[in-house]
Amino acid sequence: QASRQTGGRVDRTCGVADLVDGSSYRVMVSRKLTVQVENLADRTTFLFGGEWFDTGGWATERVQCIEENAELVFENKVMVQGVSGYVQYHTADHSQTLIVVFSCPVTTAFCFTARAGPSIPDGTVLWNKAPEIAWPGAGLRRADLCAWETLERQDEHSIVRCIILPQSTEDSPGPSGSKVSEELMRRLNKAQPCRSTLTSVPANSSFLVQRRFIIEIDNRSQEHFQLDGDWFDSGRWKQNPVTELKPGAVSRLEFSGDEYFRGLCGLAWYVNSGSLDTYFSFCFTNPITDYGSFNAWAGPPPQDLRKELYASPALGSSQGVQVPQGHGCAWNVIERSSTAHVRLVILKELAPMDPLSYPSRPMAKEASVAPDNGNSNQSESSVIIVDDDGPFRRVMDMTRPRDAFDGLGSGLKVAGAGLAAGTAALFVAPGVGFRAEGVPGLFTGIAKGVAGACVLACGGVVAGCGQVIRGVWNTPEAIQQAQAGRRWDSDQGAWVSDTTNLREEAAKVAEEGEESDASDSDA
Repeated sequence: QASRQTGGRVDRTCGVADLVDGSSYRVMVSRKLTVQVENLADRTTFLFGGEWFDTGGWATERVQCIEENAELVFENKVMVQGVSGYVQYHTADHSQTLIVVFSCPVTTAFCFTARAGPSIPDGTVLWNKAPEIAWPGAGLRRADLCAWETLERQDEHSIVRCIILPQSTEDSPGPSGSKVSEELMRRLNKAQPCRSTLTSVPANSSFLVQRRFIIEIDNRSQEHFQLDGDWFDSGRWKQNPVTELKPGAVSRLEFSGDEYFRGLCGLAWYVNSGSLDTYFSFCFTNPITDYGSFNAWAGPPPQDLRKELYASPALGSSQGVQVPQGHGCAWNVIERSSTAHVRLVILKELAPMDPLSYPSRPMAKEASVAPDNGNSNQSESSVIIVDDDGPFRRVMDMTRPRDAFDGLGSGLKVAGAGLAAGTAALFVAPGVGFRAEGVPGLFTGIAKGVAGACVLACGGVVAGCGQVIRGVWNTPEAIQQAQAGRRWDSDQGAWVSDTTNLREEAAKVAEEGEESDASDSDA
């Protein structure tokens, strides 16, 4: 599809001749971005002023001017690369400038931002700070005299609507003029600022795949909540933890991922500072491959918060304000992208926790070897066979990978160590042979070095492949153990439990107290 500028309007035509040469690569990996520009500035025409592309370029002829409407279309030119860069426009007297910045890589999310006004920041700096585009329906984003929204977002093609706003006046702050409709004015009042305008936003290059989760909490209850604990499977607090939620105040909680390929997953809970019987608990995820999830409770906490973490409803299925029955709070999903944003309200009336309403759960018994009493009818499930704790077993446990990702990392390390050792043998053995036996020893050392290098390198590759296979084999167990709330101990090469059943502990203490009282009365 090609676009031509004619009298301030876009004339669209389709045809095979309009496609660039070598466009067959689109069947493999295609990245395309269409920016629909609407110029609402008063009697202003923007002329082309410059461009810079890190990868890709124009999909059609370069748009030379923007009058009322224009369509800027960019696409990749190389199969394994996306399209990324920025274009600049300015008025005839250079009093106003427009810059459109975008990044549409092959492996990560599309990014976009724009600016319009008398002065424009450095394009390269702005390109490094461009945030990920929002999902369709997420509302407008705004920066300076530009506002934009996502109309379509797909892996191969995204469409962004970009609006150039008229200048503000002292008497009427914000956009003015007859070109701005009342509906657009209402939407602009609700528009969120572009995250690239915040000085705390890092550049795109800081993380290969960055995930964040923002929770804005409006505490309308009379309870003063204090942070009681948190747990993260991946990620952390973005800065310092928010230790209190004051009544009648709005608090902002931010979390960010700290690993390249694991996203963000965690939970936290608060308790009221007075009677310590009213909780605010929440759990959240923002993975790298799918929608995130979120769930929250105010009042009585759930029985098992970790299990609720993996059963939380997806953000993609949340439409409008969510008011789950019996949760004591309501929330609305503002943004679903690499940064998930949730606004939550804690209701005024909260019920305290009743410890007797939670069913008791038996704790798992420690593994032991059942004595052989000659009973052949004993159930096989009651007999636990403990393997011999020999040196080979200990080495296998210490090198056991947690899951597929851990196995891949361990395999690369082992294979790299084997290749490094083989390379060292290849260069060291000839020198040792030459020192010992002269020229004959040199040739003998070369033979030994080549043989040692082949053996060590092949051994490292085989061992690395074994680690990868072990990691893939252990992945189902890792998923089950993580959902059961267990923690991976890399030193032992096993999943361990850091939890205890407080009800059983209290029952044991009560029984011991009754026994001691009975013994005292007998005495």
